[in-house]
Amino acid sequence: MDNPAKLNISGGATTCIPGHFFRREPGFPYYTLGCNLSGRIITHYTDGEIIEHRAISLGLTPPNTPYTASVPVLHRELWVFFTPRPEWRPWLNWGVDASKPDRQTVLPLTDRENQVKIIRGLRNVLDYSSSHLTNGPRLAELALEQVLVLAASLSASGGALDERLEKVLHAMRQDLAEPWREESLARIARLSSSRFSHLFSGKLGISPLKFLEKQRMERAKALLLSTTTPVKEIAAEVGYPDALHFSARFSQIVGRCPSQFRHLGS
Repeated sequence: MDNPAKLNISGGATTCIPGHFFRREPGFPYYTLGCNLSGRIITHYTDGEIIEHRAISLGLTPPNTPYTASVPVLHRELWVFFTPRPEWRPWLNWGVDASKPDRQTVLPLTDRENQVKIIRGLRNVLDYSSSHLTNGPRLAELALEQVLVLAASLSASGGALDERLEKVLHAMRQDLAEPWREESLARIARLSSSRFSHLFSGKLGISPLKFLEKQRMERAKALLLSTTTPVKEIAAEVGYPDALHFSARFSQIVGRCPSQFRHLGS
């Protein structure tokens, strides 16, 4: 069920000169997502372990993780502090080592296209969270969720999503109104339906059609919050020609009907 309460999301863009030093005290209650744009930063933990965060990479640090960080060369970073919604937990697992749950996990972003997606997504989070738009905080949450989903999928695939799945995800997002079936998505990937379903679920942690429905609902949320488009038109745009069916599914997944969601987000 979607929680309409606004989450704590804050962040910024930072440039640090060589010699800069930062300490995070015990008990800090938020997740930290940082994208190293240039340079490098060295994180020191209380037990002596050191993790280096080089450009371009994404780092996720769980709450209650004390550390000190030093900057040996000029360093530029985008960063976001946030509290996750309960349904985001599966997309935070890449940031947790079961043997060392109080450590930052670093995901190298080696592919140019994914670098652009992550950086653009984080800039959207920062822009929306600091804007004067009535629905700015909710739009920031949606943008952050997209970044976390992409980061989790990249982590599962070693930093670069399988090209066949990239084509499928692109096709889905380009045309959410298309009545996609697993067979048609599998044809885009040039795989059998069973092999495609296994690969997709293994890499993204969710079945293709459930992922598709989630994308549709997230797009619907964004349209409800950022436009005055009638619910019937939004339903058609995200793949539900039957507006009543859309409203029923939206209510079941989000926890309130589209009109209530729009009102509570305003």
